[in-house]
Amino acid sequence: MKFLIVCKGLKPFVVRIHLDKKLIGFFIGYKFKKIGLNIIGSPFEGWTTSYQGICSLYSLNKKQRISIYKKLSEFCLKYCILLQFLDWNLDNEDVIDHFQNFNFQRSYYLDLSPDIDILFKSFKQKSCQYAIHKAQKLGVKIQVPEHPPRICRGIL
Repeated sequence: MKFLIVCKGLKPFVVRIHLDKKLIGFFIGYKFKKIGLNIIGSPFEGWTTSYQGICSLYSLNKKQRISIYKKLSEFCLKYCILLQFLDWNLDNEDVIDHFQNFNFQRSYYLDLSPDIDILFKSFKQKSCQYAIHKAQKLGVKIQVPEHPPRICRGIL
């Protein structure tokens, strides 16, 4: 969050989400202006951040998530002209009948825990494998930091 506030000049926009008077999670986004218009993004193109959106304390099904986003969009659109969010748990087919004027973009998620050779073999596009191998030949190296928590504290 600190990166977006300092580098991009964004203002945090956090909404507590309740169901039957019980806190079930938060919507985490940022408010900013582009060409004079207020926008709330969670995330927005060019931020180099991944998933934000609904951070739930409990498991939510698709119907619950859509219901929350509908109420959230009504609330957020009082403060901005555009609300943009990303939710890995929803697909275009899930939301198409529930929202007007929406633009759906697919996201990509890759589990990085398998061995790197297994990851490379799993890439379906040869161009992706080519780009990675070319980068390696040019000297790009992937290293695991000795003290990851210390590095993370500096970023956050």
